[in-house]
Amino acid sequence: IAVVKVSPDGWYVNNIIHGRWDLNETATKIFQAVRDYRPVSVGIERGIAKQAVMSPLMDLMKRYGQFFRVEELTHGNKKKTDRVMWALQGRFENNFVTLKKGDWNARFLDQLNSHKIWRPFNTYGIYAISALVFFTLGYTIAVL
Repeated sequence: IAVVKVSPDGWYVNNIIHGRWDLNETATKIFQAVRDYRPVSVGIERGIAKQAVMSPLMDLMKRYGQFFRVEELTHGNKKKTDRVMWALQGRFENNFVTLKKGDWNARFLDQLNSHKIWRPFNTYGIYAISALVFFTLGYTIAVL
């Protein structure tokens, strides 16, 4: 789960919430991130993961009376690794992405610096950040 402020000046990565969770825990983490950061948009990648998490997420929205729209993120029929490279490489090279210092940075930066973009690393948020290409200005939460 990537929490990012998107502005004309660039992207400010506030937090990446990562881990391995079941569906209910994932829905709870998304709901808590929305509650804590109050984003202007929330996106979840289209497919089975979104379909699976929407039911427990809707249950939480109803239980707490806090509703938000979930945008469907698509990959434009590109392979995920191609999309990640396209979305991030130029932005990082041109200092368009700023990372807030935090505990989550170490693994994330290790993977960015290792240039092993093609290996699976979904739990560290790089895929989620790449999805932000599709969002508007303001705080955004992306889940992939």
